Amino acid sequence: MATTFIDYNRDKGFWIAEIYMELTYEYILQALNNINEKISIREELEDDIDFNITGLAKGMLTLTWQSFLKDKDQESEMIFVLEETKKLLNSKEEFISVKELNSYENKKEDVASKWPKPIKTLEVIKIVDALILMLKNEWNKPSNYEMDIEYSFV
Repeated sequence: MATTFIDYNRDKGFWIAEIYMELTYEYILQALNNINEKISIREELEDDIDFNITGLAKGMLTLTWQSFLKDKDQESEMIFVLEETKKLLNSKEEFISVKELNSYENKKEDVASKWPKPIKTLEVIKIVDALILMLKNEWNKPSNYEMDIEYSFV
């Protein structure tokens, strides 16, 4: 499973399997699509997410938000989107089903994986929480931190 380093400014971040970050992007996109308010970064964020969830970033997936988050107001918008993502995830069942997980994989062209078992929704929330902390400049884990995603369910 390919891993990637996800960081935002100052090289503080975490290592994570790309498939989990792609999954997180799926829910960020769903939350963004549910937001009716004006989001100045919407187009850039949608392009970034699309690039990552279609498998085009396979082997080079990174967080590129610093390229379009130009000021504190835009960072606040991104935090708002992530908070909405958490609300969306909190409204789900305890587990994200294999059927749902694989429906996201079907968007990928030649690089789709198959999820053999469900994943706890709280594991994705943990990733979103880390992204929020990075945007707030409150991430204090060591630079070699590996996001521990528990994937031994059912």
